[in-house]
Formats: sequence, C-alpha cells, structure tokens
Amino acid sequence: MAFTLRIFMVDLIAFVRDTNDHFWALLPDARNLGSASIPNHYPLLVFDDGSSQSDAGDWPTIKGLLGLTTIKSDTAWLLNQEDIKITFQGQATPPTYAGSIAQPLPDLKNRQSFDWVPKMADISTTNKDVDPNLVKSTFPASLAARLELPTAQPYTFAFSKLLLGLTPLIFQATFPNSTGSFRRALADVVVAEFAVTGSDITVEATNHSAVTFQPPSKVCDILLTNISPAHKQPNVDPYGHHFELYYQLSTGPAQTFIPLLDINAANILAGTVEKEPEPKALNEMDDNDAVGALSRPVCTFVQFEHL
Repeated sequence: MAFTLRIFMVDLIAFVRDTNDHFWALLPDARNLGSASIPNHYPLLVFDDGSSQSDAGDWPTIKGLLGLTTIKSDTAWLLNQEDIKITFQGQATPPTYAGSIAQPLPDLKNRQSFDWVPKMADISTTNKDVDPNLVKSTFPASLAARLELPTAQPYTFAFSKLLLGLTPLIFQATFPNSTGSFRRALADVVVAEFAVTGSDITVEATNHSAVTFQPPSKVCDILLTNISPAHKQPNVDPYGHHFELYYQLSTGPAQTFIPLLDINAANILAGTVEKEPEPKALNEMDDNDAVGALSRPVCTFVQFEHL
C-alpha cells in the first residue's frame, strides 16, 4: 500500500545540511536548564503504529514531565541522546510553493518556504556555523536527539496559531543582524513529506527497539519535538532568549549576544501569544489543520549554514 509520510518537527530544533547535502534535525539538550525564564525541554518521538494499546511506549513518563492527562493511542518515545532512523521505500515530495521570503507576512505563494526558518547568520554572525561534530558518528553531548533525512525537501508553516474562527496570530520579529527592512513572521512547524511506494515503515532510535508497521491510514504522521511543559499563563520568554540555547551547537562562543524579538510584538498581535496546552494528537495534523501550530512561537527554529 503506497502512502504519504509526513514528519512534523516542532519546538526547539536546529536544522543544517551536511557536506553530502543531507538534511539534519538537531535537538539541543535542554532537559536540565535550571532557568527561571526558560523551562526544561524534553525530546519526544510520537508515531501511530496501529497498536490498540493506549499510552504505549514512554507515555506515562512523558505525561509526568509535561503535565499531560489525555489518554494517547499513539506510541511515544522519550529520547535520551539518541539517533533516530526512519526507513522506507519512496522519495521526498517538494513543497507546493518554495523560494525566499519576499514580504513580511506569509501568503499562499511563499507560505511553505523553508526560509521562514531564520538563519543563525541573521541572529548572530559569530554563531552562524554549526559544529561539524554534531553530524559525525559519535553522538555529541550537546544534543538530546538528532534525525538525518538524506533526501528531505522541508517546508514550513509560518502561522503561530489558529484561534476559533480561523484567525491566525502571526508572531512577528525583527533581528538586529537582518538585512531585511521589514518585520518577519516566524515558522512554527517544519514538515518533511515523502511519497512512500513500499507497504511499511520502520522507526528506530539508539535506545529503543525498531518498530516496523503498516500505517493504519494512507497518511502516516510522525512528530519529532523538543517540547517544554504546558503553562496556563502566556509564554514567559516573549523576546527570544530561547535562541541562546542554539549557541552551544555552533563553532562560536557559547554566548555572544541574545537577539531580542520586537519588544512591541504583543501590541501588534491580534491577541495573546500562548502555548498550546499539550501536543496535538497525530490524527489531528491533517491537511485542513496544517496551518495550525503545535506550540507557541517562542521556541522558533533556526537553520545553520551548510557544513
């Protein structure tokens, strides 16, 4: 049975292409920050393998860390400095629209451009180059997890949240080193999509046994996230201090400066920027809901220069 595979990447994740042009998702290890303003983040992999077991995998532990209560029908792994491998027969599907950002807010012609993910060079020119050891065979201590997708052609959604009535809240930002003259919206979801020609898929990680399964539907969704616990109040870091957590992945000094997002952002939004109470179930990430967010935009992504 041919099917569509979509890998959703959400929250604290950096992206880079190596010397072979392979796409990597790198999750900084932020599990023990001890920060008053930035909560700990936990690396998770969630997939629907058609099992009838509820709360399969590491869900009991994960729910305790994140403060979740809903019974989950999917399988979830709590990752601990692990390489993730997703194996299948098929090829990458390019985004419907691509290209660089040409205007401050998303539209249907460039909303899927991966350029909605800000470049480290726009944030800190000192830290623009990723440490090449992050994609070598030995797993680096600075990462909580990593995923290599050799042929991926990723795209993004640049809306931060859809409220009742389908009104998007667009989180705008200005980066001090940016050459652009306009505020830009930040991508909240990165997706790698594949047309799978085989009948099954295998998901494995270093400390988790491989699982081979046939997707229960024609669309197989996998969620990779580096997520913090849900909070009832709006996010406590509205000005981008989360970017500091990416500096440890670069070849530059660990902390050179912290880029502040537009401090007037709260005044130009249609409402309050807030965190979703918990990650969406995989079966909620369908085409009609694809522009919705899985998190608050304070955990925006970055992309490093090619290795």
